[in-house]
Amino acid sequence: MLEATARDALGDPAAAGRALERALDLAEPDGTLSAFLIHPAPALLERYTRHSTKHAALISEILDLLPRDQRPGGSGGAGSPPRIGGSWGVVPPANRAAQPG
Repeated sequence: MLEATARDALGDPAAAGRALERALDLAEPDGTLSAFLIHPAPALLERYTRHSTKHAALISEILDLLPRDQRPGGSGGAGSPPRIGGSWGVVPPANRAAQPG
């Protein structure tokens, strides 16, 4: 995710898209979303969804977890990580059933 953000900041949208796709490919199987929440890049995710539908559900889930002020069109800055559930950027996958301990 950091590579995608860096490449986007350097003005290389094609490389940013490829790096983002790799990050999404790695995150999707087990729902690991922490990299997307600790280093949020909602505008990059939104742009990616306009060009590809491969990870649309996962991107939608990530954007839904971000505080409103960090979503595209929000009023706050994206410099700090989202605060979710009393911790910083640690979110259990929403699609997993509770497993007995």
